[in-house]
Amino acid sequence: MYLGIGVGVLTSFIQSYRRIASKITGVDVPFVFGHGASDGRYFALKKIPTIVVGPVGGNWHGDNEWVDIKSLELVTKTVQQFLQELSV
Repeated sequence: MYLGIGVGVLTSFIQSYRRIASKITGVDVPFVFGHGASDGRYFALKKIPTIVVGPVGGNWHGDNEWVDIKSLELVTKTVQQFLQELSV
């Protein structure tokens, strides 16, 4: 799973997501910078905690684009559990 952060990683919002993702994936999920575009940049510019995640895959927007189904399932499960925790 890829995780890009546009706001300081010490916010409780970001740390909660990381804790859940690490628990579900069984690995210490790193914070990384990646090239790309998303609307998340608008939130990050306003200092709103922003998480951009996605499954493992390759050849984005090209011929033979692919996604690893297992990683897609892990991302889905992580987001679901994160949203459930936020709603409590």
